[in-house]
Amino acid sequence: MALTQGPILVTTDLSPLGDEALSRAGDLARALARPLVLLSVVEVPVAPSALYAHYYPSPTPAQMAEAHKKVESELARRAEPLRAAGLKVDLQVRAGEPALEISKTVAALTPSLLVLSTHGRTGVKHFLLGSVAERVLRSTKCPVLLVR
Repeated sequence: MALTQGPILVTTDLSPLGDEALSRAGDLARALARPLVLLSVVEVPVAPSALYAHYYPSPTPAQMAEAHKKVESELARRAEPLRAAGLKVDLQVRAGEPALEISKTVAALTPSLLVLSTHGRTGVKHFLLGSVAERVLRSTKCPVLLVR
């Protein structure tokens, strides 16, 4: 599949695995002369049902704003070396369910490539925790590079 002329979208959960995906995306952006878009999603906790809403209170707007600010700061820190190397880097922080927000960003941005990390969970952990990467793969139409 040929890559379009869009930017390379890389998602990160700000973990070492996400940093590895960012490093790979940076290498590709340099090689292909493409801009990068760094995306991180601030996950909003949701109660599994109304019965548990007391135990899973929704974050306040102030808490969400603070989380957004922290994530944006971390993304900016990770973007510095890429920008110093001459790459054009845009930052996006979204709030919500990660797979859904990544899919929405892909639809809006139409990147030439999506780079994301996967923790490679299997068995019970995969069943209980699910896989953001798997859900994104099922919903996106652009080429995807999974970094494990």
